[in-house]
Amino acid sequence: MQFLIFIGAAVSLVFNIPYAWATITGRVRPNKVSWLLWTIAPAIGFFAALSKGWTWGNFLS
Repeated sequence: MQFLIFIGAAVSLVFNIPYAWATITGRVRPNKVSWLLWTIAPAIGFFAALSKGWTWGNFLS
């Protein structure tokens, strides 16, 4: 089941490349509030996991 993590990351990367390129070239402007909200939730989860002793070994096992 661990391979699903890598497949999900690869799919996410592939589908976000055109958006990132459009942002870099100035064709689209991301909404700053949306980006802030989409950043806060994973950051809270990440730092909560770190505070409980999470390591990369847990991720790979």
